[in-house]
Amino acid sequence: MTHIALLGDSVFDNGSYTRGEPDVLSHLRSLLPVPWRASLHAQDGARTPAMERQLQSLSEDTSHLVLSVGGNDALANIDLLDTPLSSTAEALLLFEQRISAFHRSYRSALTAVLARGRPTVVCTIYNGQLSEQREARNARMALMMFNDAI
Repeated sequence: MTHIALLGDSVFDNGSYTRGEPDVLSHLRSLLPVPWRASLHAQDGARTPAMERQLQSLSEDTSHLVLSVGGNDALANIDLLDTPLSSTAEALLLFEQRISAFHRSYRSALTAVLARGRPTVVCTIYNGQLSEQREARNARMALMMFNDAI
């Protein structure tokens, strides 16, 4: 039997955001053939260090893993977009420090997921819905660096 486990953050644990429409888990379950199963281990607001706890909740019959995490880690670094700096080189160094820390944390989480020995799908971070055009453009550019670490 196939049992897909969803790990990560609100990309999967999105029931509170769907306004009555199917959440990801419900939609996935509606598409799976019998007797396949899907379970939700993701948690809204989770960051990369939470993957170990989510992995502990997996059942023995889990056959496939899907991971979508990192958006909240990136959000924790939103201050980078408004940090006053004197040069592009200084900005790049600051981003490099933060992205390197994210890279280490993400790799640790991914290593733990892959250690389960199950086929695994990894998702990048999606572009959020930011209302202000300049802020949205800057966030997309910064997000590319976080996604590159993934």
